[in-house]
Order: sequence, then C-alpha cells, then structure tokens
Amino acid sequence: GIEEGSVHKARDQVRLHVGLIFPDMYEVGMSYLGQKILYSIINERPHWQAERVFTPCREAGAVLRSHKTPLCTLESDTPLDRLDVLGFSVTHELCYSNILYVLDLAGIPLRTKDRRLARPDGRPWPLVVAGGGCTLAAEPLAPFVDVMTLGEAEAALPELLEQVEQAGTKGLTREELLLALSRIPGLYIP
Repeated sequence: GIEEGSVHKARDQVRLHVGLIFPDMYEVGMSYLGQKILYSIINERPHWQAERVFTPCREAGAVLRSHKTPLCTLESDTPLDRLDVLGFSVTHELCYSNILYVLDLAGIPLRTKDRRLARPDGRPWPLVVAGGGCTLAAEPLAPFVDVMTLGEAEAALPELLEQVEQAGTKGLTREELLLALSRIPGLYIP
C-alpha cells in the first residue's frame, strides 16, 4: 500500500469506499492495467476511495484464519466487510474459485441470497460486483455476485457507483438499489 501512485484519503472525506480486487496474487495482479484504470477513475472523485486487494496465497490465508483476522485492503488495512463495494476483475475462469476464497477470508457470506439481510450490527454487506472479460460467461458466478458488468467495467462503473452512493444517502434497500442498477445498460443483476 505504499507503492508510488497509491492513493490515500482521509476517512472523514470519503462517502464511498471501494475495494478493487484482483482475484490472484499480488505478483500477478500488479501487472493488470484494468485495475490501474479503475483505481484512477474512482480516486479522481474527491469523495470516493478505491483501494486494492489481492488474493493471498494459501499459507498467508492460513495465517489470517489462525489469527481470526479478516482480509483487508492494501492502502488502509480496512477489513473488506467494512467497504461499500467489492469490485472483482475477472480476467479468466481460474479466478472464479478465488472470488469465493476472498469472500470467505473476509468473513462475507458467499451467496448473494445470504447477503440480502443486514448483518447483526444492522450494517449492510458490501455490494459484490464483477467485471472483466470472463463476465461474458456470467452464469457460474451468478449465485455469488450481486452485479456484473458485461465485459469491461470502465464505461458503466461511474454510474454504478453514483447509484450506490445515492442509495446510501436515500436509505434505499438492497433490492431497491439492485432495481436501480438493472436500468443501467451493460449491467447484469443475476
């Protein structure tokens, strides 16, 4: 989280907090230009913050589990379940199981239907979004992802995030938010 070009913002200035997740290890994901583009698009907005997340190796995942520590973002070490949106870049089919691994390490229910209800503390679960080339074959991910951008996310992402931000200020339910998102061209709500 301290690399050149990483973005850090004051929490009290952020109204929408997004985790951009590359479902593979850091060494693989850092060469993915799509994540860098999305990171820039989101962080251009003064009240939005994007942070990066990568899939830890099995050994690192075992350490997290043994210490009962959830998976967190790189820049601020924020647990993923505290974010508003989790955006997965799905570049190939081998990423599918890593999406479930990341959700599990974060303590977030795997299935969409299990995230419809609020948590015991009353806070909603993060909205799980997937984009990238493999979402054109979306059905294997349908039970686990709330929203998919069909293909690359750069065009639809700003409008999607604007709707999420507005839903928070208007107090919309998850179902009302998903209905609003279903009206955006290029989004698929399983």
